[in-house]
Amino acid sequence: METQNRNEIPESLRPTAAAAFLNGPMFGAVARGGEAYSRALLGWQNELLRFAGARLRTDTEFGRSLVGCRDWMEAARLQQSWLNAAVQEYVEEAGRLLRLATSLGGELDETAREEAEEVAARGTDWAEQASSEMASSETDRSGRSRSATGRAASQPRPRRRQRG
Repeated sequence: METQNRNEIPESLRPTAAAAFLNGPMFGAVARGGEAYSRALLGWQNELLRFAGARLRTDTEFGRSLVGCRDWMEAARLQQSWLNAAVQEYVEEAGRLLRLATSLGGELDETAREEAEEVAARGTDWAEQASSEMASSETDRSGRSRSATGRAASQPRPRRRQRG
């Protein structure tokens, strides 16, 4: 029977074991967060392209209308109308982009919450397993028989003096 060093950490309690045990949910959270971010980024880009296209059409129409004006007063009224509409469209666009950003935050929050619950559950399982292993390790140590030298097997051997 192999003797276990009194100071040795059981395998399940080593940091690498804990990291490997919790790695799955953490990786899942990062992957799902990345997917949500990619979808939101694509939605943001689509919205910006839609808005830019609409603005180019409106601005082109404004230019054509401006060329057809008969006097300065008509041109000024047309420009004022165009500017009011442009400001209104930019305000509406800012609202749409804000809603997109807010929905991304909500989606990432939901993903993070789900993954945190899974990590917590796995952490609890890991702690229970480690506690059980520690208890059985302690039971094994206390129940060991004494070796031929009369020392308990779990006690360290005395060091020999080095001759110098």
